[in-house]
Amino acid sequence: MIKKVILSLAVCFSLALFQNSTFAQEVKDQETLLAELDSEEAEERQAEIEGLERPKDCGVSSIDNLTEKTTALVLSTQEIKVRIPEIVANMTSEVADSLDNAKLQKPSNDELVELSEEITSKLEEVTEATAEIAEATDELQKISPLKAAKALKSLNYSKKAIALVAPELKMNLEVVNGLIESSKATVGL
Repeated sequence: MIKKVILSLAVCFSLALFQNSTFAQEVKDQETLLAELDSEEAEERQAEIEGLERPKDCGVSSIDNLTEKTTALVLSTQEIKVRIPEIVANMTSEVADSLDNAKLQKPSNDELVELSEEITSKLEEVTEATAEIAEATDELQKISPLKAAKALKSLNYSKKAIALVAPELKMNLEVVNGLIESSKATVGL
């Protein structure tokens, strides 16, 4: 009987240690992701995103539509980029405790999942836009040389925007998914 009790206690203790070590690893992984948000590379990419200027319509509908789509992706990426640090700050209890602000609330797991789904949706739009670039490139070869310069400028804008937005969204998705896992782990403790 005593052996069973000792064995049960040992199993419970081992599970508790494993859960704490898993949580500690998730926190460490999350800190790494958060460091990536503040990295020089991320800041340079964000500066380039902010510096993008949408060209005027070129008169080729597929290229103009692509330009519109990529502009929307740029704007939504910037909006998400602003929200992530706010969410991280709200989830950090020291910050939440040190600021006496009724507006500062920890996001629910559902809110984090919703943001993750939003970012995933934007990444799917990036994939669609990437496919449209090939079609637009084919169409570019068919238009008159007078329209080609404007169309090429629009197409290059879209290519650059997608090249900047895709890694930004992927990084933000990793951070949000890490926050979701941390939130689940915190609830499990």
